[in-house]
Amino acid sequence: MLFSSLDEINKLDYFGLLHHAGAMMPVREDQIFDFIGKTLNPLEHRDAETWKKLFYVKVTTTREMELVSLAENKKPSMESADVPREEAPVWTPEILAEATGGEWIIPSPADWSAVGMCAWWESFKPGDMLMARSAEEKRGLSRKAAQKLAADAAGIICTDPDPWVNSGLPVLKVNGISDAVFALAATARGLFRGKVVAVTGTSGKTTTVALIAYLLARYGTVSQTQLNANTFYGMAWNMAAMDLTSRWWVLELAVPEMRNSASLAGPDVAVALNVSAGHLKYWRTVKNLAFYKSKIFSGLRPGGHAVINHDMEMFDLFKEEALQKTEKIITFGERANSTLRLVKCINDDMEFIYNDKQYLVKLPGYGHYTAMNALAALGVLLAFGLPHEKSCADIASLPPIAGRGMRHKIIFENKEITIIDESYNANPASVRATLLAFSEERHRKSSRVLILGDMLELGEGSVAYHRELEEHVRKADPDRVLLCGEEMLNLWETISDDYSGRWYADAVGLIRDISNWIADNDVILIKGSHGAGLHKLAGYFLRRK
Repeated sequence: MLFSSLDEINKLDYFGLLHHAGAMMPVREDQIFDFIGKTLNPLEHRDAETWKKLFYVKVTTTREMELVSLAENKKPSMESADVPREEAPVWTPEILAEATGGEWIIPSPADWSAVGMCAWWESFKPGDMLMARSAEEKRGLSRKAAQKLAADAAGIICTDPDPWVNSGLPVLKVNGISDAVFALAATARGLFRGKVVAVTGTSGKTTTVALIAYLLARYGTVSQTQLNANTFYGMAWNMAAMDLTSRWWVLELAVPEMRNSASLAGPDVAVALNVSAGHLKYWRTVKNLAFYKSKIFSGLRPGGHAVINHDMEMFDLFKEEALQKTEKIITFGERANSTLRLVKCINDDMEFIYNDKQYLVKLPGYGHYTAMNALAALGVLLAFGLPHEKSCADIASLPPIAGRGMRHKIIFENKEITIIDESYNANPASVRATLLAFSEERHRKSSRVLILGDMLELGEGSVAYHRELEEHVRKADPDRVLLCGEEMLNLWETISDDYSGRWYADAVGLIRDISNWIADNDVILIKGSHGAGLHKLAGYFLRRK
C-alpha cells in the first residue's frame, strides 16, 4: 500500500495501522515512521530517521493518528507533567469494539467512556468495565464477583451476554475473555502517553516496584502492578486496568513468556535486579533462567535505558542483551566501575557513590539486598533525568509491604514480641540475604527466633539448596530454630544437635505448638515460599495480639 500525501496518512485509523504494518503489539512511533518511509510515495525520499526529525505522532481519543510538524509545534514531554484528564485518551465504545473485535449487544449512552478494565475483583475501581467469564472460561471475573461489582461499573465485557442483558449496563460481547485482556492491554499501551518501567529478578521484584513507584510519585501520578500479578496474563490485565492519565507505569515481570511480556510492556526503562536459583523445577539451571530473564530488554523502546545489577554472575549476558536495544546502561552494585557504587551497608544505613560524590541513605529495611533494591530504584530516576538527591531522603519512608519484611510489634499471649514477616516467598538467594540481615540485628534484651519454611520449585537440586543454608543459619546465630515442610527436614538434620527448636511437617502443626517457643521480647523472623504456608503463622500472630 502506498500513500501519496500526509493527508492520506492522517486519515488512516490508528488501529488500522496494526493491519497495514503487520504489527501484533501496540504500534510504536518508530514503527510508524518506518512504515511511512516504506509506503509513502518514493518521491518523498525520506527514511524513518528523517521523518522523526520533521514530525511527531499524536494519537487522539477518537482513534486517529496525526503527524504533527515539529517546525510548528513542540513535541509534548512526559518528563514535565501528568496528562491533563481532559486531554488524555479514554476508553470509548469505538476503541473497545475495535480493540477486541467485539459487538455491542447493549449499546452505551452518548458521551460514555470507561475508566479501565477489571479482570480480577481486587483490582476494581468505580467506572471500570467488568470482564465477566462464562462457565467454560477460567480467566476473568466469575458471575458472582461481577454481580457484586456491577453497581459501580461502567459496563460488561463477556462471551455470554445472556446473564447481563437486563443488568442496566452496556454489554460488549467478545469471542474470549483471555484474548480480550491481551488486546486491551496492547491498546492501553498504544494509547498511554507516559513512561513505562519494567522490573524483573529472582527476588526483590515487588519491593523494588513499590519503591520505584513511591519515588516517582514525587514527580507525577503512578500506576503499578497490583497483587503481584507478574505473569504474561497478569501483567496484561494490570495494563488494561491502569490509569491512562498517569505519568508513569511501573510493571513487575516474571520469567515465563518474558519476551512476550517485554514486547507488550514496551518499557522505556527495564531493570534486572538479580538472578539466582528459583523456579528451577521449570528452568533447570540458573544460566537458563538468566537467559530468559535477560529478554526483558528485548522490548525496550528506542532511546530507552537498561538498569542492571553489576554484581550478578551473569552480568555480561544481561548487558549483551541490553546492548541489542540501547547503549544507555546504568549499573549498580559493589564493583568499582558501577554507575551507582555501593560502598557500605550496615543495618539500615547505606553509603554509595555516584559521579564521584558520596551519599548516605537511610533504608526502609535491613541488609545488603535492601540496599541493592534501593540503588536499582535510584537508577530508574537517573534514567529519567530526575533529581536523585531528593529521593535519597525519601527511601527510608517507603511504606512496609505485607509478607516482605513488614515488622509488627505486638503483644502475644501477654508477651511483647517483634514479628519480621518475610512469609510471601523464598529462594536460596533471598533466604541467604534475609539471614545476613537477621545476623546484623542484635537486641540486648531480646532473644531471636528463626522460623523457615520450604523453598519450593527448586527442582532436582532442592535437597542441596536446603542443606546449604546451614552455614548461613549458623552465621545468623538464632536462639531458637523452627523449620517447617518436607524440604526443610534436610536442613534440620544438619543443625538439630546445635539448636533449641524443632522440625514440623507443615504449618498447621507449627501453629498449634507455637506458644511453647515464644518468650517475652523475642524478635521472630518468618521466611518461606508462599506454598509453605507460613503466611498463616504470621496471620495467627496478628489475630491473637
